[in-house]
Amino acid sequence: MEYNGENLVKAVTLFYRSEAHQQAEAHQWLTEAQNSPHAWSFVWELLSPLKSSEVQFFAATTLHTKLMKHWNEVPEDHYEVLKKRILESIINYAMGPKLVLNRLCIALSAYIIHTIPTYWPNAFEELVSSFQPHHLPNVEPERVIWILLEILTVIPEEPKYKSHTVVLYDLNSVFHQLMLTQVVKQHHSN
Repeated sequence: MEYNGENLVKAVTLFYRSEAHQQAEAHQWLTEAQNSPHAWSFVWELLSPLKSSEVQFFAATTLHTKLMKHWNEVPEDHYEVLKKRILESIINYAMGPKLVLNRLCIALSAYIIHTIPTYWPNAFEELVSSFQPHHLPNVEPERVIWILLEILTVIPEEPKYKSHTVVLYDLNSVFHQLMLTQVVKQHHSN
């Protein structure tokens, strides 16, 4: 069966709404689809707001899997487009479903891990600057902060990250900066 949007939607539906035997077959096929080079293309189609939350979750999980296990498939001249698409997806799902949003945040964390020292050296500063409530007026301020923290707190949990002591220092600095910013804002509002 070809890895296209229609077949993937059917397989995800079968996985969530069938007996154990069919579920196991669907899981195996979906795992093969995730590992195929075609996943870089179909993932965006499946992230459509018109798809079911199960399909969206599969797409977001596939994106994270591709970023962690198949990063070598991404040509360097595609890094910026990939970053923009992930960020756009996070903004599109800012109000939910939360499960999909969480997976997209984890996917962005994986992207950061691969690009921070050389391609995106100021990733943390850009994220803190971009994910401010005044930049995203259609998203509740608490949700904007939650998204930022979700992205940043997942990074140390990713296996590839654990050896990046410089990144750990940068991340610690960003958290310190965020805390100071919040204290100053609270002080001025009182």
